[in-house]
Amino acid sequence: MRNYLYSTTSLKVASIVGGAALLAAAVGQASASTISFDFAGTTGNLGNVATFNSTTTPTIQITATGFNKQSTQYYTNETALYYKSGSAAETGLGLANGPDHEIGHGQFIQLNMANVLAALPDGNNPVTITIGSVQQSSGDAYAIYSSNTAGKLGSDKVASGNWNNATGDIATASFSLTQPGANTYLDITETGFIQGDDDNWDNNNNCWDWQDQNCSTISGSVLLSTVSINTGSPLPEPASLAMMGAMGLGILLLPRKKTLRA
Repeated sequence: MRNYLYSTTSLKVASIVGGAALLAAAVGQASASTISFDFAGTTGNLGNVATFNSTTTPTIQITATGFNKQSTQYYTNETALYYKSGSAAETGLGLANGPDHEIGHGQFIQLNMANVLAALPDGNNPVTITIGSVQQSSGDAYAIYSSNTAGKLGSDKVASGNWNNATGDIATASFSLTQPGANTYLDITETGFIQGDDDNWDNNNNCWDWQDQNCSTISGSVLLSTVSINTGSPLPEPASLAMMGAMGLGILLLPRKKTLRA
């Protein structure tokens, strides 16, 4: 007849039960299956570069840089970001020297997505970006490009739209980031509507013959409101990961059960 030592067996059972509870707690502490940013901050000039924390956990940072298109032919320069706070459609990230502190025609905001990409699982990760102040009266339109080059407007268009796609002057752009291999930067720009009798337009619908007085544009303006990335599954908090690791190690180190023969 075999009698198991009660203390050793009880310890193992208690540890397994406790481990399950710890695991449940760790899962409970995991973040939602999205990484979201609303770019909220102090109203006004934020400088050329600003870093924002996600509104979801774990905290992930995204860096935004403002760019002003000085010439459609030659180069772009950094310019100050501006956080505009107004009505629902008039709140978001724009540019200090843009029309009404928004992203003007040919200007863009570049988002460095490196930290976000590092947290994303392999596969397609749906992205939703809301664009504010997309109004019919000024013929507002927008485009979002993907790029691996800092400071340069990308050429890979992932989404676009105009006031026809907006509800209450807010438009929603949807696309996917595929990991691994997604580009590091997302560029949000205003494309607007064009007027004039000159046919010399570049790929961004800007008149390249800037000395021709017959070439004119309507300069619309938009705001970058929110960015949300669906990860498909919760991302564990760093503390939760450590707790789960310690739990697993503790169970492995438990003594083997011993027996006493009658």
